[in-house]
Order: sequence, then C-alpha cells, then structure tokens
Amino acid sequence: RFMYDFTVQERIQIAIVSLMMFLLFVIASGSVWQTVRRFEVKNNQMLSEKTKSILLELNHEIGSEKELNDEDQEYLEYLLKKFSSVYYTDLNLYGTNGRLIASSRPELFDKGLSGHLMNSRSYIELNRKEEVEFIHQESIGNLKYLSVYVPYINENNKVLAYLNMPYFIGTSELREEISSLVMAIINFYLIFLVVVIGLTVVISRRITYPLKVIQSKMGEISLGQRNEKIEYKGNDEIGQLVTEYNRMVDELVQSAEKLAKSEREMAWREMARQIAHEIKNPLTPMKLSIQYLERARQNNDNDFDEKLKRVSSTLIDQIDKLSSIASEFSNFASMPIAKRKKLDVIKVLTRCVSLFDKTNKVNINIDTGDIESYFIYADNEQMISVFNNLLQNAIQSIPSKREGEIIVGAKADDSGITITISDNGVGITEEVQKKLFAPNFTTKSSGMGLGLAIVKNIVVNSNGKIWFKTKLDKGTVFYVSFVKYEK
Repeated sequence: RFMYDFTVQERIQIAIVSLMMFLLFVIASGSVWQTVRRFEVKNNQMLSEKTKSILLELNHEIGSEKELNDEDQEYLEYLLKKFSSVYYTDLNLYGTNGRLIASSRPELFDKGLSGHLMNSRSYIELNRKEEVEFIHQESIGNLKYLSVYVPYINENNKVLAYLNMPYFIGTSELREEISSLVMAIINFYLIFLVVVIGLTVVISRRITYPLKVIQSKMGEISLGQRNEKIEYKGNDEIGQLVTEYNRMVDELVQSAEKLAKSEREMAWREMARQIAHEIKNPLTPMKLSIQYLERARQNNDNDFDEKLKRVSSTLIDQIDKLSSIASEFSNFASMPIAKRKKLDVIKVLTRCVSLFDKTNKVNINIDTGDIESYFIYADNEQMISVFNNLLQNAIQSIPSKREGEIIVGAKADDSGITITISDNGVGITEEVQKKLFAPNFTTKSSGMGLGLAIVKNIVVNSNGKIWFKTKLDKGTVFYVSFVKYEK
C-alpha cells in the first residue's frame, strides 16, 4: 500500500535507486572480503618465503649441530639478532620441549610481556601432527599479530628446535588498504548514483506512458482508410498522448500520399542507378577503341581495314547492348530479359579484353592455353557486362603510380570452365570483402555500387559461380566458373 501512494514513474525511480544501493553494499562487501583474503594469502606467502630464507641461514651456521640447549643461548641470540636486523622481523627459537631457547628481543620475555613457553596450539601442530609450517593469529594484550612457526631440521634430518617469527605490521596495512578500497568504492558510487538517478528520471518518464488506453485504436490504424479519433477530456500524460494521436490521424492521409509518391520515386531512382551503371561500363572502352582507330588512320596503318572490322564488330555488340537496355527502360522494365543460348565464352572474353587492351599504363595479357573455344549456356550481352565490369574494376584498383598488370586466364575440363582475372592493385580489405557483392555498396567516389552485385546475379542465374582471393597491396584474383553446355 505504501508503494501505491506513488506514481508508476516514482516507483520505478525508487526501485532503481534502491537496487543501486543494494548493489553498492554487495559489491563493497565482496570487495572487502576479497581484499582481506588476498592480503592474507600474500602475507602467508611472504612469511613462508622469509622463514625459509632464515632457516637456510640457520642451517648454514648451525646445521652440523646435533642438539641445541641453554648453553648455546648466547650464540643463538647473536644469530637471531643478526638475522632480525637483516629481515626486519623478530625471531624466537623454541626447543623441542616447547621452551624458549633464544630470542632476538629477549626483553619481551624478561619483562613478562610474553611467556617462555611456545604457543600450545602451534606446539601440537608441529610436534605431534608434524606439520612443516603453522601460521595463526596471536596477541599481546590488545595487540594482535600473525605468527609463523616452522621446525628447524639439521643436516641429519633431525628436528632441533622450532623457529617462530611474529609479524606485527600486517594488521595496520590491511586496515589502511580496506579503508582506501571502501573510500574509492563510495566515491565512485556517489558519482554513479547521480548518473543513475538522472537516467532513471529520463527512462521512467518514457516508459510510463499508458499505451494501453489507445492500444486498440492504434491497432486499427491503416493507410488508405478513414481512422477514428479518440475522445479524452483529461489533461495528464494520457491526454497529451491522445492529442498527439489525433494529430497523427489528421496527418496520416497526407503521409500516405507522400509515402506512395516516395516509393514511386525510390523505384525510379533504383531503376536509374541500375541502367546508368549498365550504360556507363561500355562507354570507356568504346571511346578508347574509336581513338585507337583514329590513331591508326592518322598513321596510315596497312592493316587499318582489319582493325576497323575487328573494332567495329565489338562496338556493334556494345551498341546493341545499350540499345536493348534503353528499350527495356523505356518500357519500365528493371533489366533486359536474359536470352540464353549456346555461347562461346572464350570469344566474348577475347572481345572484351581487346577493348580494354588500349588502356594507358595497363598491360592486359590473355592466356587461355589451348582452349580456342568453349561453349556455355548464357546471354551474350550479359556476359559482355560481366567481363566489362571485372576488367574495369581491375584497372581501377591499380594505383596511378604503379605499372598495371592484368592477366586473364582460363582453365577447362569436361564439366566446366573457370576464368580468372588477376590484377596487381591495392587489394581488398577484410571490411570491404564482406560487402563486396552487396547492392549499392562501393568504395569509389562515383558510381552506384551495383556493378559486382549485378555481375554476381548474372553469373548465378547462368548456372555459374563467382569468388575472389586478395592480398593487400599485392592484388586480387576474381574467379568465374560456368558449366559446360551440353545438348
């Protein structure tokens, strides 16, 4: 009932802030526990390593002794004081009967601050249970400290005494570390809570709109028909939402008309992009071919007629393709309908290469081996478009300062033929490789990005496959394979 006195927005704010406070307590408690645990493990490891070092020193000095007694007290105290000054810690040595033999600080025992007998629990762990090490907490009055006990074994593997090393510094260090950690968590959470409260206010306002009031009406909204308005006299959040809904209904008719117009425009734009791309590819090689003929005429080449015949044949093919596309576009078709038939793919490839072979600074070599002709089932104009696209992309991938080398090859067997077009361009990055055949994707400053998407569509529809291999700054190889025509 207490929560029902608040609005939904206030309930969300209270719940999130309470959750943050609870998480603060949990995280702080867990961090403190982990810090204490890590500190204990670190101290235990440090104490173990230090006692091992002291045992090695003792073994070096008195390792040959067969037993230790009160007569050795003066010498042992000298050794313990020397080791104490080196390792910055107090040292006590107890006999196998648990009675103190020597200490680096004997005044503690002489003044009665500490007893001459070894801690009973430590004695039981080392003497009776034969533990190799025992660490626990001891106290002198209100002062608590860690104390480590280890047996001292001579060279004959006989226990001569028990070495004790009290550690007084760890408690204060732990307290300071915990205090610093808690303060850091509190300072972080103060800033975090301010941010959370701000976000809570914003989010709660957005998710508390009572959409169920107009849910049924919203479900009935439809383009192209009359939608009823909602009558609501309130002036709260619901009233504001209803007002916006009624305004939306008024604008819906206009929006529907704009949407229909926009869809038609988008369809025409998409159509224009495809047609422009298809028309653009043949223009450059056609221009180069004409320039090539013009230079041949100016130079009075003896074989001018043969060159004219060959170039004219390829130009006619390209013009026929452009004419077909223009005719189909005028009839509002997306692309010319494929007219597949038996086609010599080597012949088409050779013609396309001859068009681009006149490109400046790029050497195009074609090597089909002993394959003079190879027949597939495809559309002649579409195959021209495929090879034009791939050759033009290969040329454009070569940097202006690099001498271009494009190699066109073909390998065939009884099942099919694979055509390769390799260049020494800049290669294709991993990011671009994933999108290379996607429509409307391009890395060029001009163009619509439909070239390779159209190429892939043509190849797949012609019962073929297309893929590529690339190395950055080395070049790219495109592979196009087709099934052999058999009838």
